[in-house]
Amino acid sequence: MDDQLSHDDVTRFLSQPTPIGPTLWKTVKPLVRQHQQSEGLLIVDDSLVHKPHSRENGLVSTYFDHTTNQYVKAINFLTLLYSVGSVLLPVGLHIVVKHLQCQLNDRKEVWKADLTKNEAFRQLLLAAHQNAIPFLYVLADSWYTNAENSNAVLALQKHWLGACKTNLEVALSKQDRANGRFVSLSSVELAVGVPREVYIRSVSVPVLVCKAILPNKDGSVGELLLLTTDTRLTYQQLLTTYQKRWGIDRAAGAGLSQKS
Repeated sequence: MDDQLSHDDVTRFLSQPTPIGPTLWKTVKPLVRQHQQSEGLLIVDDSLVHKPHSRENGLVSTYFDHTTNQYVKAINFLTLLYSVGSVLLPVGLHIVVKHLQCQLNDRKEVWKADLTKNEAFRQLLLAAHQNAIPFLYVLADSWYTNAENSNAVLALQKHWLGACKTNLEVALSKQDRANGRFVSLSSVELAVGVPREVYIRSVSVPVLVCKAILPNKDGSVGELLLLTTDTRLTYQQLLTTYQKRWGIDRAAGAGLSQKS
């Protein structure tokens, strides 16, 4: 996005009545074809446009913003970004729209989307594949690192690389997986910079998990757990590739807040 893009520009784009996905792809396709490479990356970005003065209406709804640790009224959208070198292009977009639905247990009306964000991501991934966008890895935060998404990427003969949560259950060997012996990742001793091969539920192939040390914007450092289906990667390759996800900061635009 252009640095001069305003908050209102983003809101108008997200609020247009016509389907955005085909329009976006038609616009960006020539640039993708110009820069595409087989080692390209697909990055899933989950963002909010804050709308504090708007009424909740399905497009504007209530979300928890992890950057401010509070609930906000906002428009929530997922962007699939294509990264090649220094080039970062949006190739897929899903806007979360909720509808009032009645809960069976207490008969209360709540705002709920027809698709979960993981389902929406898989639709964006499939569209990118159908649009013949060449890529090697899908990068994402821990919200999207799960068996179903990993399998969706593996089915395209590509690889998943993302942050993962400490409560992810893993088997430490193929035999443990066969016997149903899974433990929380938080109980597994992981040395910083040493990838370990484990198994996760419902994924037939082994994955690598690794504890990484990454610098924060304020100059401090933090720990992060990474998971990839590409068991050939070294720690440095894991770290270098995942850090390219930070390029989404350039695409966030004015007035946007990333949920990841």
